[in-house]
Order: sequence, then C-alpha cells, then structure tokens
Amino acid sequence: MVLPRSLSRSNSLPHPAVTAKSHVADCAAPFSIGKFATLTLQERRDKNAEKEHKRYHSLGNISRSNDKINGAPRSKLDTAKVLGTALCPRINEVPLLEPLVCKKIAHERLTVLLFLEDCIITACQEGLICTWARPGKAMIGIWIAALYLLDPTAGEKACYQRLGCFSDKPPWAGIPGRFLAGLPDSPESMNISFTLYTKETGNNSQVISAIHSSTIKDSHFCSRRKTRFIVHGFMSTGKRGWVVEMCLLLVEVEDVNCIAVDWEDGAKGIYISAVNNLRVVGAEIAYFINTLMKMFRCCPSHIHIIGHSLGAHAAGEAGRRIRGIQRITGLDPAGPFFEGTPPKVRLDPTDARFVDVIHSNAAQFPTVGVGMVNTTGHLDFYPNGGSIMPGCDDVIIPVTKKDCQIFAEGKPTSNIAALPHRKPEPARAPDANSLICHHSRSHQFYFQSILHPNGFLGYPCRTYEFFQSGICFPCPREGCPMMGHYADQFPAKLEKINQKYFLNTGAHPPYTSWSHRISIKLSGMKKVRGELNIVFHGTDGFTKQYEIICGLLHQGSIYTKYVNVEINPRNIEKVEFLWNKNILTQLWARLGTEMVHIINEEDGHVSTYCGNGNVKYGIPQLLTPC
Repeated sequence: MVLPRSLSRSNSLPHPAVTAKSHVADCAAPFSIGKFATLTLQERRDKNAEKEHKRYHSLGNISRSNDKINGAPRSKLDTAKVLGTALCPRINEVPLLEPLVCKKIAHERLTVLLFLEDCIITACQEGLICTWARPGKAMIGIWIAALYLLDPTAGEKACYQRLGCFSDKPPWAGIPGRFLAGLPDSPESMNISFTLYTKETGNNSQVISAIHSSTIKDSHFCSRRKTRFIVHGFMSTGKRGWVVEMCLLLVEVEDVNCIAVDWEDGAKGIYISAVNNLRVVGAEIAYFINTLMKMFRCCPSHIHIIGHSLGAHAAGEAGRRIRGIQRITGLDPAGPFFEGTPPKVRLDPTDARFVDVIHSNAAQFPTVGVGMVNTTGHLDFYPNGGSIMPGCDDVIIPVTKKDCQIFAEGKPTSNIAALPHRKPEPARAPDANSLICHHSRSHQFYFQSILHPNGFLGYPCRTYEFFQSGICFPCPREGCPMMGHYADQFPAKLEKINQKYFLNTGAHPPYTSWSHRISIKLSGMKKVRGELNIVFHGTDGFTKQYEIICGLLHQGSIYTKYVNVEINPRNIEKVEFLWNKNILTQLWARLGTEMVHIINEEDGHVSTYCGNGNVKYGIPQLLTPC
C-alpha cells in the first residue's frame, strides 16, 4: 500500500523543509500497515510511557526507521519532556479541523493522525487506515487499506443506566459477516415504548413503563395471565399496523397480556444502525421482564416473545439475558449481519425453552432475500420453500452494484429470483413491494394460524424439492407440527434442535392449505388430448379447481398428482370431475372417471369417489363416495 504521489505535505502544522525527492520517500513510509503495527505494539510495551498519551500524531515527517522519529532515537526520547510539545501534543491540543474524523473514530482508538493538504490519514487500534476529505477539498480516496486486525480484542463500549454496557468486540463486530457492526444508540434516542392490550382495554391500549412501575400497577396487566411481547423489525413500528392488529386478535381469542414493543426511532435510517440498536431493544425487554418478576413474581415460563425480522434477534437478546423464557417465535429473522454468525449474536435455540421460526424470504441463491436460510430454532418452518411466497411478484431481476448499495443504506430493494422448481416470469422494473411482501408473509402466516389452528401443517423433510416430489408424506408416527401460533402443541418439539419442516400455502388470505395425493382412473375414449381437473366445493361456498394433468389422455390409465387444497377437508361439501379439450380434440369426445382416490397426507386417510358415465368437455361430473 503506497500513498498516491499526488498528495503534498500538510501545511496545517509546522514541519522541516525538505526536497521534493525526500518528501516522497518520507511520506510513503507511514502508510505501511506493518509500520502502524510496530508503532502501536511498541507503545504498549513501553511501561514508562505517559498513560494519558495513547497514540502517535504524525506531524508531517515520520522517518522510515522504526527506531527514530524526526531524527531522534526513540529509545532516548523522554516522554515526560516531549509530552505536550509540538513533537507529541496532547489530544486537546491538536487542531480539530475536521469534525467528521472526530465522529467516526474515538480518540481512545486513534493511533495515527496525519494532516495532508487534501486529506487526513487516520489509523486506529484495529489497523483500519482511512483517508478523509478536508473541507473544500476533493476526496482523494476512501478505504485505501483493507481491514487489518492488529489487536482483535481492542474495542469500544457504550454503557447505559439500567441496561449495562455494550461492546463492539467480537462477536459483535470484527468477524466475517459483521465487520462494520458497531455500538447501539441510547434507549432514550430510540424512544422505546411498551403498550399493553388486554380484554379490558378492548380496542384501546395502555402505555406502561418499567422505569415508572406505577404505570404497570395502575394498568390492566394481570400476572395470572400469559404475557406475549410482539417486536417489529427494520423500518417498521409497534404503534400501528400488523403489531397492533395481532395484539388485538390475541386478546380476543385468548385471555393474555399482549405487549407491543415499539422502537421505531431506532429501526429507521441505515440498516446497520438498526442492527446495532436491537441489542438495546432486547436489553429493554429483559429489563421489563425483570421488573414484572420483581413486582408481580411473574415467571419466565409464562413469557412468549414474537419478533419479526430484526425483532426476532432482539427477542433472542432478551432471552439470552433472561434465562427460562418459555417461548420465542422468530418471524423471518433478518439475514444480513446474522447469517452464519455465532449464536450469541443472533436468535438461537438456547434463548428460550422453545424456539420456533418461520422462514419466508430466505436468501437462497439465486433468490435475493433478507431473511435467514439456516435453521435457528427447535422447529424451523419453510413454507413454499422459505424464499418465494405465492401471491407476491415472483420475478428474476439481476442484482446490480447499485442494489447492494441501496440495501447497505437501509433502503428496501426488490430483486427477487424464483426457486429452481418455479418457472420465472419475464423481468420487469424493480418493485420494492415485492421484497416486502415475501418478508412480511411470515407475520401474516402467524396471524392467520391463530384463526386456523389446523391450516398450516409442516412435514419433516430434508429439502423443499424432496417435499414437492411427495417422498416426505405422510406424517411420521409422532405426527407433524402446525406452523405458527400452535407450534408449541407438538409433542416432539423439544426432542432435538434445528428440525426442518416444509409446507405449501395458499396465495391469498387465509393462506391455509392441506396436502392431498389425488389419483384418477380415466374412462371414456381410448385416446384424447385434453386437461383433467378436480373441483372442490366448500361448505362456505368457496370453490377451487386443481389441474391433475394436461396432454395425451388414455382410457384406463391412472393419473396422480400431489395437490395443496385450500379448503379444509372437513369442510368439503362435494367433489367434481371436469375436463377441457384442446384445439385438436374431436367435438364428440367423452371422458369420465372410473374411480378417484384422495389421500390426506396428514394421516394417510383415503377417500374414494366414483363417477357415473362419461361427460362432454366443460361439463362437471359429480363424484360420489364409492
């Protein structure tokens, strides 16, 4: 790494006169990472050095020699004499001309500060070397050196009353996937609030605070009830929208305390800032639970935290601080800065007695997503494969450098790619709503699962491709769990961690779906081209048609397909057979069903139906139990 030759010496501080040739030679040396490492380590070994002075400030001429500074041997320098002089000024004596540097690098971590005509060169304890444009000057270059860890244990910390201290040491920063992570903002700046919903509050709510505990005593909070916290994610809010709607639904169907956690001010802006801030949110939730335990002797086993996106990891942080929480539900936990990181950083099965996760926008290549791919709970559900949700825009749009920059700045992007088993649609203009749709389906699924306890059955399977092929049906002897609100009723939920379950959902609310294997034995003409369909009629008037096969059809052949029926089998009123011809089909062709088998893949129950004779295309044939 060599400083660009176009840079001239600094004129902001005095320095010896040198020739142009000697200037290049002297100026290039300080920019060796090895030199910075030597200076930093040597200073730490010097036990007699003044403690207040923790860094070197380059004043324009640093010799190539490691043993000399401005011609004087380092071993002979008397730090007590040079401290406070132009050779080695104190930090408060250095002209702070560029406030940008002061904001980006804390003075405790600064090891080199070099003023040049067009820019400032800085180096900190971690070995990060940067150039900063000086006021009114063009930027020479930013990030001129790669990250080089001189001391991985060095770092800063931020301490807040009640919550303790937060460090940016590994694994919070400085590890693969989290190089740029840092420290969280204060809880006051995030304006974190807790809003209580109960049967007594109806459509209203009560703002309660652990700091002002009297607000809890004066509220409708009841310690005999279960308490469910709901935590939103990036660029969202807990004061309206899905969080409030879910709380209102929960208190309607259950006798619970539902607490909506709002950290909107900490979740907006740049994404990496929200990543840092969620640690404080988790700590505030833990502090709130501690207050409930002290005031009402509440037990953590009556606590359930539901978190979406970054809120899922905030729930994990709360669980890490309060051991014994009964359940944490992660709704599409955020992937960037969490995928592949240590369990301490992200949601993990150890954060609660039971952790269940719904993946709806996992970033599986070539899909661009914002959720986690890997399992991170006891039960991990992957509806529709966990990446692309039916009903959202399934398009393939090439990922560009600009898209990466937009996401780094915390703005939503919309580059969605279809899973390999789906046929992609033609690419069109990016639509931010597409990405949001997939990511938000997780909390929409959970909402609907409260109303439809049997509508989201998950099947154990290695991959979604295996699940689609039908080899994972029916459920094993121990049964299958329900994705969503009633996942904790699965008897085998705690037998092991990282259990994968797959299912398909509907494209529209309520998104419920039941897997069936349908087999049709055909009667009628010996050979005809057309399309076979089965039509289900529900007791509520809902009708849905499902294609079984399209192509050349043969009399006496059996055609089988796995179908996800959006009508509860208990609510199916009647079943019909319907076939359609193509342009080459004879007008007098007739087809019918000799027998239809419908197998419920949950329990393997078989329902057999028979048709009566043959029908013309487009005319439904009613099927009756055989």
